[in-house]
Amino acid sequence: MGHSAEHEHVEHAAEHEHMEHAAGGAAHGGHDHDMGMMMPGGLAMADRADDRDGLKLDVLTVPLGPVLAWWPAGLTVVTRWQGDIVCDAAVSVLAAPTGTAPFWLRPWLRAGSVDADERRRWRAAWALDSASTLLTVAGWSDTATTARRVRDDLLVGDLSGAGEVRMRRWARRVAGSWVLRWSLRNVGRIAAGPGVPAELVGDVHDRLLRWIAETDPARRREEKPTEPDGFIDAQIGRCQWIVDTLPTLLAGTELAEARLIVASLDPDIEVLTAAGSEAAHG
Repeated sequence: MGHSAEHEHVEHAAEHEHMEHAAGGAAHGGHDHDMGMMMPGGLAMADRADDRDGLKLDVLTVPLGPVLAWWPAGLTVVTRWQGDIVCDAAVSVLAAPTGTAPFWLRPWLRAGSVDADERRRWRAAWALDSASTLLTVAGWSDTATTARRVRDDLLVGDLSGAGEVRMRRWARRVAGSWVLRWSLRNVGRIAAGPGVPAELVGDVHDRLLRWIAETDPARRREEKPTEPDGFIDAQIGRCQWIVDTLPTLLAGTELAEARLIVASLDPDIEVLTAAGSEAAHG
């Protein structure tokens, strides 16, 4: 009993000394954000920086990816936020496992005879896959589900007559929606210029319309097949351009806009890294 009481007295004295030390630290600027204070759980407090109006605001660092729902797998964007605005972003990519063949390039990487019809179907399926992601992020889950079903039909074989009717109906509904047009217009606008992939020019809605055009059966039948080397090189160049330019495109956007921009660009990181292109950092 005597030993227990003595131990309790020592602990009480140590606790009292610790509280006095903490109070002294607070008196010497302990409330300053720049002193490296920690929040409960060991989380660092926000830094301070001038915003666009010259005001001092907290700056939070938030990583997006590489694993995130409806986000390009392998893409990491470390964003810094002031309020609800991205003030800057740094982009990096994860390399694909050794020997991995990009899924969407399989018909172009396969040795042997060229099946032009298969490549047309896969391009349409790829466009539907990208469109379904963008529609999901935009809140159009029903039309996104339809796009994924048609995509799967194209991957296993060409559509039946009923399937083509369903795809045309889907395309008319998405392309003709004024609500969708209003919500995507002027978001993530990219100007034409040297080195800019033509299929990325315009805003989020323009890029969605190009994917819809890729699904047109009549266009698929009339389009001439692209040589494998040229098509693969174009896809690598497109993805590399996106990775290099994404920090500039995301600066000054809100989270919803940033998600829409990334979904409308839909960089296939597997194409970029598995093809032997060096991972770039923006």
